[in-house]
Amino acid sequence: MLDDRAGRLSGRGRLTIPRWRVGLVAALAIVVAATAAALDGSVRPGAATAASAGANHMTGAWFCPHGGGPGWRGWVAIANPGPRTVRVRLTAFGAAGARALSTFDLLPETEQLREVAVAERGASTEVEYFGGGVGASSAVSQGTGAKAISASEACLAGPQRSWYLLDARTGVSESAYLVAMNPFAEAAEFDVSLFTEKRPIRPGPLTPLVVPPGRSVGIKLNDFVLLGQGESTLAVHVVPRLGRVLVGDVVIGTHGIRAEVGVPGPRSRWVAPSGGTSGAMQLILLNPGKLRSDLSAIAQGASAQQVVSGASDLSVPAGGVATFTLGDLSIAGLLVESTNQRPVLAAVRASGAHGGLATVAGSADQARRWLLVPAITPSSGAAVLALQNPERTDAILKFTWIGLSGVVAAQPESLTVGAGRTLQVAAPVVSGVSASAIITLTSGRVVPAQWTSAASGSQFAVVLGLPVPAGI
Repeated sequence: MLDDRAGRLSGRGRLTIPRWRVGLVAALAIVVAATAAALDGSVRPGAATAASAGANHMTGAWFCPHGGGPGWRGWVAIANPGPRTVRVRLTAFGAAGARALSTFDLLPETEQLREVAVAERGASTEVEYFGGGVGASSAVSQGTGAKAISASEACLAGPQRSWYLLDARTGVSESAYLVAMNPFAEAAEFDVSLFTEKRPIRPGPLTPLVVPPGRSVGIKLNDFVLLGQGESTLAVHVVPRLGRVLVGDVVIGTHGIRAEVGVPGPRSRWVAPSGGTSGAMQLILLNPGKLRSDLSAIAQGASAQQVVSGASDLSVPAGGVATFTLGDLSIAGLLVESTNQRPVLAAVRASGAHGGLATVAGSADQARRWLLVPAITPSSGAAVLALQNPERTDAILKFTWIGLSGVVAAQPESLTVGAGRTLQVAAPVVSGVSASAIITLTSGRVVPAQWTSAASGSQFAVVLGLPVPAGI
């Protein structure tokens, strides 16, 4: 069964649709026709099913709405931190439907880098796993050599009630694409709202938007809003009405490619371990609530922490977006907290030391064990693990590097990250692939990320760590 995707799309894998839903599906078909012009590619009926958890809680899927384009190349990196061999199946989704890519075994404490299909703007990949837990991230690349541009991002663990994207810019010489992935067996209907520093936008063709079963589409946001004077950020809010959808975005511009995946909701505290940056950074804040949010931003570096220059009195109005240009925060992480307990969403737009931009979404997780899976491209150069301790006590941790053939011997095996400090550790590279890191906290807390810079061309990518579920 694991080697035959078609077997899951018909017969026993097909969902039974009640009579009352037949009329609903017909109505949705009309909406699909009305919104097809907004989609990057044709939309035809189809069906797909999600990975079935069944009785085995170690069965599931990662969803990677990475996007792509003509002539692009893409990869997913999968790491198995556990003691058991895991069966993995890759499936590509696009405007025309699903296509099985490969099925393989991933040995304990190993990783693999697999090329995937990314020929269209709405390209996405599902990474199913059976018999054990894995982590996954994705990367896309355009061009070669000095003209290569690329981006990386962690994959999503599953659908949410809403999604936010904070850095879908449609400025001069920039094109932003919303990637909406529906790998499930029923249509997904959802509303898309857009926000800039000056205005909210509710595009009629995107309210609602329908993605049929087993499809993934790219929507060019430039067709609905262009950033004007005094606007430097375009934020996106996706709210499902029916079915389930996973979202990401890709921005293509003069600074290369940057990508992000959806964040489910606001929090009062965000940690952004960017690292590897050069020059000024920009802090992006979205307040979806009904009351003003007041915030503080603290830069945490290797030897000190301080309130960020120019960001001592941050405030975002209800329903508003704000973009703040910060000072030079090279190799520093950012801690953003609401001082009046009004939750927001936060991300950092950072430039790499050798060119390229990356969007670093804040992390709200407080995990005791992390898995960091960096997805790199053939043009990737240095890979560095960035650890940020936002707390008031030191963090002690140990970590294991795992590569294509197993555990990679590298020093140090344990270290301490001071309170309110960051620490960077060079990641070992085996056969051209950066090793994944398993991070276990023995005391304190950290938030990890891994950044890569370009060996050639324009690239700066930051991938956040994934909390490791209990039992792996």
